[in-house]
Amino acid sequence: MQIQMPDMPHRILNAILIVASVQMLAIAGGGWMLYQFAMARMDTNVERLTERIDANGERIDRNSVLIGQIGERVDRNADLIARNAELIRQNAERIDRNGELITQLRERMTAVEVRVGALEEVVRFFHPPESGLRQNP
Repeated sequence: MQIQMPDMPHRILNAILIVASVQMLAIAGGGWMLYQFAMARMDTNVERLTERIDANGERIDRNSVLIGQIGERVDRNADLIARNAELIRQNAERIDRNGELITQLRERMTAVEVRVGALEEVVRFFHPPESGLRQNP
């Protein structure tokens, strides 16, 4: 004798399949939502990075202009330094020449002092201080 089984296992199997399908759909939907969230977050990050890169590009452009200006200033300063070096060299030559002229002037003053001393001796010889022949100023 055979016992007839009710449709229960079939319904249980259908219920299990439906529950499994719903779980799979829920998991797939959750995965899709996580994927969409991750993509939106990546888009936001890419936009931020793009903005930073653009801002850095602008800074780089400004800095390159400033570097160019600094280069021009350095070139001008180099020219000024070269001119100043030439002027310093000329001044050093003048100082050396002035030193020589000062030495010559001292020698001449010494010679004049010697001559004046000799003239004083001559004057004293011919007009001794005791003689009373003084000139009134």
